[in-house]
Amino acid sequence: MTKRKLTYIFIAFVVLCALSAFVLPEVLKMILGVFGKEGLALSFSWNSLITLHIVIVVAILLLFDVDKMTEEFNANLSLCGVAASLLFCSVSLNNEVLARADEYLWIFVSLLIPVCLRQADPRLAVLGKMGAICLLLPFLAYQIYGTTLDPYISIFGPIF
Repeated sequence: MTKRKLTYIFIAFVVLCALSAFVLPEVLKMILGVFGKEGLALSFSWNSLITLHIVIVVAILLLFDVDKMTEEFNANLSLCGVAASLLFCSVSLNNEVLARADEYLWIFVSLLIPVCLRQADPRLAVLGKMGAICLLLPFLAYQIYGTTLDPYISIFGPIF
């Protein structure tokens, strides 16, 4: 992955999003029809995950040295995952099932956090780590709320 490739993939993402409302529903109907899924409701729907894609890729392109990042295998793999996620996200705007599958590609985005923090100034890296933890802890709490992994259910469940 290079900065130029990531830029081209981002441009392709923008073009595919623009075409998504008009061309991709028909193409997806044909492709999904092969698998016997002709009754799916296909509709263009913008969501916050797409906005997050755009913010992350623009931040990577503007704030970080992509060519230096790709010297590490994990960072290169993560950038390839981000690029694949971008393209997959633009195609899956018309199908909720495909859009949910895109979340698996976000594993690669999470791997980019330590790579970006290593490139930052040490004082800013501490703030970045604190910010990432402050963002990820509420997300973790939201994800485990109501599941068997929720410690408050096992501890306070009999009381309430």
